[in-house]
Amino acid sequence: MGDVTSIENANDYLFLNTGSPHYVLFVDDVMKVDVVAEGRKIRYNDRFKNEGTNVNFVQPFENGIKIRSYEREWRTKH
Repeated sequence: MGDVTSIENANDYLFLNTGSPHYVLFVDDVMKVDVVAEGRKIRYNDRFKNEGTNVNFVQPFENGIKIRSYEREWRTKH
């Protein structure tokens, strides 16, 4: 994992690169999120469709966070 050199802070999400891209969306209850359906919508939207992004749904707590993630697919070119 590399150092994060920049963070895009939008109204409803953060986007950062740790060596792999991460779209971070804060939610009220991570257990109510349809991670596959919602993650797929973000991962394959126009901005990320070519290279992909990991999508992290994050629920803050007083002493930490709970995260559920949709991982982008790795594709090998032959």
